Amino acid sequence: MTAIYCSSRNFNFKQEIESIQQFLIKDFPTGKIYLAGPFFTYAERWLIDQIRSCLKGVGISVFSPWHDIGHGIASEVVSKDLEGLEESKLVFAVLDGLDSGTLFEVGYAVKKNIPVIAYVQNESEESVKMLEGTGCILEKDLATAVYKAYWLLAEHE
Repeated sequence: MTAIYCSSRNFNFKQEIESIQQFLIKDFPTGKIYLAGPFFTYAERWLIDQIRSCLKGVGISVFSPWHDIGHGIASEVVSKDLEGLEESKLVFAVLDGLDSGTLFEVGYAVKKNIPVIAYVQNESEESVKMLEGTGCILEKDLATAVYKAYWLLAEHE
């Protein structure tokens, strides 16, 4: 109910509830999620840290370039980032700001058929059209994005 309200700002739940399909998770997902997003300002690092904590809080294994590799020159970090992508079953991307590294990681995942959940609040539909058109799941509500990542990870195992 909370996610429905956050997405619609409407208290008319009856119509929404009727359209919800039951989803049962048989086994706890063991795959890894790649957390893509900018981490250059305090606010960006705080958001990435919060998302990582939420994902880990529900028991998901998370690869975060900021936490697992850190800052560095391209020749030192890019191959490690790509290795993390290759080992992941899903990408959770923070798109606000349209960071070039994050967009590259999303494109790489799409090419490799790795599902992408994108958390994006402040970008126009036009600026994320290619992502939506290639099957990325775009969410404006963070809680919804985290739960969808969990469910999608469980579904793909």
